[in-house]
Amino acid sequence: MHEEPGMSLRTRVWTLALFLSAFLAGVLLAAAGGGRETVIREGEWRPDEWVARAGVECAADEILLGGGGYCAWGRLTLSAPSGNGWEVACSASDLGRFVQARSFAACMKRQG
Repeated sequence: MHEEPGMSLRTRVWTLALFLSAFLAGVLLAAAGGGRETVIREGEWRPDEWVARAGVECAADEILLGGGGYCAWGRLTLSAPSGNGWEVACSASDLGRFVQARSFAACMKRQG
């Protein structure tokens, strides 16, 4: 059976789970925090050869709740907080040397 290049089903499921948990945490914190706004910030696609990195930052008046990312034509090797944002890295697969990475961050307005 031939699998098309891109994210595996397992990667898609984990990415969705991370995204939903970060978003749900934001909703719960916003409800507890007097209705503060929760925003999902998405970074641009970052293509490269062999390894691609992508990051996205929350605005200065926001705090990071969580984040995630995904790869096209590669595998996710890093998905972690970085400063007040989120960073991902993807490595090329056996299918070719080009890979793309994209990251997102769940952010909430600071109180006060």
